[in-house]
Amino acid sequence: MTTLLTNAWVLTIDEAMAQYRKGWVRIDGATITAVGSATPPVISGAEVVDCNGDIVMPGMVNAHCHMGMSVFRGLAEDVDDRLYRYILPLERKFVTPEMVRIGSALAALELIEAGVTTVADMYYFETEVGRVAAQAGLRAIVGQTLADFGPPDHRDFDAGFARVEQLVGEFGGHTLVTPSIAPHAPYSTGRAVMARVAAWSDAHPDVPVQMHLAESTLEVTWARDTHGQTSVAVTRDAGLLKPNLICAHCLQLDDADITMMSEQQVCVATNPRSNGKAGRGIAPVEALRNAGLPVGIGSDGAMSGNTLDLFSQ
Repeated sequence: MTTLLTNAWVLTIDEAMAQYRKGWVRIDGATITAVGSATPPVISGAEVVDCNGDIVMPGMVNAHCHMGMSVFRGLAEDVDDRLYRYILPLERKFVTPEMVRIGSALAALELIEAGVTTVADMYYFETEVGRVAAQAGLRAIVGQTLADFGPPDHRDFDAGFARVEQLVGEFGGHTLVTPSIAPHAPYSTGRAVMARVAAWSDAHPDVPVQMHLAESTLEVTWARDTHGQTSVAVTRDAGLLKPNLICAHCLQLDDADITMMSEQQVCVATNPRSNGKAGRGIAPVEALRNAGLPVGIGSDGAMSGNTLDLFSQ
């Protein structure tokens, strides 16, 4: 099946950032095979779509999201220390597979409407998220979260790892959905569990790792008081700072942290709207990029930033 998009403002987002104000795009099956300007080719049997001057561009990538949390949007806007005082108790009481499925379906609609075609997600009951993403046609990295604060889907880390294995068993090799292991954060897993995740990751190199890193002053204090290091250094010493790690937030970094991250070629997902709303600051994006680190943009959960729209970031 060939589809021809015509009369489009085509933004290629290639290295030259080429664009065609009156452009066309040819799609054969699921592959873009040609892009041009002015008069489009005549292709027998093709479906021709007149874009009426609308923008056609590559789908965007939401580099950090919690799709299942969409049902919690707008709650506890004025609560200090929302994580421990409100979010965690709320999740323990109400988060179920059905709730995650409903929240993820709502999130999928919002992401697609906002031009997102790929999302990196981490939450609980992630098999539900993967199923929703596949049904919606989204490309997704779905990360089963591991944490020590009594999450709704596992009471200990052995049970959490069992859920990771279930996720990999269902989605390993899937055309759209990539399973992931997601230790919540250094302070909510600890060095020993991070080392266990690192060893598991070494044995499963095709499975990405996602983690909140250097997000808050609480984390800075924990790392300093517990280990006499930064949280990035703790993560490195656990063996988890590695090329397949997606580090979300990365606000509380010093120069040595950025050097360590660059040496290990990790990826960074910055969440400007969520972090700005929480008053936690802004990630040092320029310094990270100058160090050669790939930096993506995420929305965080709808409860944190109120929207999954990347244009608002």
